[in-house]
Amino acid sequence: MARQRSRPNPTPFRSAGPTVPSPMKRWFDRAGIRMVDRLALEEFHIPTIVLMENAGRAVADVVREECRRGGTEKVLIFCGGGNNGGDGLVAARHLHNHGLQVVVALTSPIDDIKGDARTNAEIVRAMDLRMVLIDPDSPERSLRSLRGSPLIVDALLGTGLDRPIDPGLATVIAWINARRALRGVPVVAVDLPSGLDCDTGAPLGAAVRAATTVTLVGPKIGFLQPLAGQYLGEVRVGDIGVPSELVNRLAHRTGAKSTPSRSRRRPLM
Repeated sequence: MARQRSRPNPTPFRSAGPTVPSPMKRWFDRAGIRMVDRLALEEFHIPTIVLMENAGRAVADVVREECRRGGTEKVLIFCGGGNNGGDGLVAARHLHNHGLQVVVALTSPIDDIKGDARTNAEIVRAMDLRMVLIDPDSPERSLRSLRGSPLIVDALLGTGLDRPIDPGLATVIAWINARRALRGVPVVAVDLPSGLDCDTGAPLGAAVRAATTVTLVGPKIGFLQPLAGQYLGEVRVGDIGVPSELVNRLAHRTGAKSTPSRSRRRPLM
């Protein structure tokens, strides 16, 4: 890129699976990660629901590791109404299938959820997993019904967030952070901690302070900023099955002097 970047922060990076190439050399901004989803469908014919399934499984694998490490079988998954929440709903299904006690806290009614996330919400509802709707006008009352100290998964907001979060979600984020600070509850963030700006690494009003972040496809460009480290915790890279040709084309590389191509298409066979 033309501008000079800050040195990477000391946040450790690990692959969440054996097939992910070295994550330290490839970074994605908001526009690039949107392009990954679009071109995976347009050029490689990978349905977006397949990417969501792979993302949720990658998250579930890390959560199972953290549960074994922490000696807990209880998981509380906060799911927003978008694709980040859809990833969390997929993870809920897989965690339940592995025998964990899962509670899903939704910030949107299922009828308001769209697309692939709606499909996964309907699956979770059909499985009769416990779901709690967080009332946006009175989140404190809904949060009081969530008892105990389970591992928390943050699947509220993803890379598309580019404006300050609303007060209701800020209350939910404050509750999550208090559980980690006061009770030592592990928090695993999906893709990036909710409230963190993907491109700048700065909190947009409030942000979840995760112990582990399972970032999908590759780490986000904002993670390079020193401020981001206090929210990320340990960063794990989750493979969601995007072809390496597309990943290599769209990723920024540490120290690169130009932005990646966004528009080149594969030749037709």
